[in-house]
Amino acid sequence: MEGLFFEMTLTDIRRLAFQLAEHNDSPNAFNAHRGLAGEDWAISFLRRHRNLSIRSPEPTSAARARGLTM
Repeated sequence: MEGLFFEMTLTDIRRLAFQLAEHNDSPNAFNAHRGLAGEDWAISFLRRHRNLSIRSPEPTSAARARGLTM
């Protein structure tokens, strides 16, 4: 996602984890009504995978976007 200039928020990660668990019929204790994995799960996941980071997205400058499309 980073290569496409889309940063993932913590909520995006929680939603993706829920969808993946549902798709694979994995037993889980996620909130089916909200369609999200729990905050504790997300924090533990990020602790286990230190190479991942959650950052607030910044808009890509017009000059940089033009330079990447040429």
